[in-house]
Amino acid sequence: MAMLAQQIPPENAPVSGKEGASPEAVPEQAGLKRRRPASLPVRQRLLSFSRRHRERIKYAVKMGIVAVLGYWVGVFTGLTNGFLVALYAVVGMQLNVADSVESCINRLIGTLIGAVMAYLAIIIFPHSTLSITLQLFGLLAICGLMIHYQERYRMVAITVSILLVTGAMSGDNSLRVCLERVAEIVLGIACSFTVSALVWPRRLSDEVSDSVRRGHVECLEHYRKIIDCFISGEPVPAEVSQAVYITMPGKIWKDKEKLNKTLRNEAPVYQADYTLVDKLLMSQDRTVESLKGVLDAMSNMGTGEL
Repeated sequence: MAMLAQQIPPENAPVSGKEGASPEAVPEQAGLKRRRPASLPVRQRLLSFSRRHRERIKYAVKMGIVAVLGYWVGVFTGLTNGFLVALYAVVGMQLNVADSVESCINRLIGTLIGAVMAYLAIIIFPHSTLSITLQLFGLLAICGLMIHYQERYRMVAITVSILLVTGAMSGDNSLRVCLERVAEIVLGIACSFTVSALVWPRRLSDEVSDSVRRGHVECLEHYRKIIDCFISGEPVPAEVSQAVYITMPGKIWKDKEKLNKTLRNEAPVYQADYTLVDKLLMSQDRTVESLKGVLDAMSNMGTGEL
């Protein structure tokens, strides 16, 4: 008993080591306070943000460039409302070159048709408030029918609305006003196309190529899973069947649409060989059809489920 009493320390006796030390004793012994982990430098955080949002930053810079370019073009050309060139240039900017070319073509065609319609209405009908109201109603109703036929004619309605009101209010200078509005829109279209094609051009063909390559990798992965299930006698997972029957055919259809848009709008701007992408897309389509046949055969054999 005496030996046990010597081994058991008193209740208030300090215990050596980190585990038994009292809360007050630890800071006194260490003499230091806990330091928070140092935060990342501002420069490093900015670099990380720029890497993650590189395409968005490029598009933002391009938007600023096209606005400044449109403004200076409007100033140097001496148009009455030259600042509108910057507005039309910003509206025409798109994410990639193919969409920008399509937007520019649609806006140009719509502007020319709308300018002709508005000018004929101005020189034929009187310029009273009631007459302008009836002209707006009738011409925009016609434009609505044209938009229902093809979306590119939406710019016709916008041009008619602008030119009909401003041209009718200008009196004898209606032709000059219409020509100035057309010049502003055309210059804005030219500015947006120039910036989109020359400053960090984002080509739709590159997106299609990357998507087709990823699709081939997915086909290979699904093929391996199907073969493993066939050898082991296990049912094919539902997500694999859904990918083969629904998801991948939908992606192939979208890639075909993008490729057609590339050939229609981007190929005249950039001289490149698009046959390889077309062949890879056709090969991927045949591969998916083959996977469907394998799944159908396994289902008929009773070794898999759809």
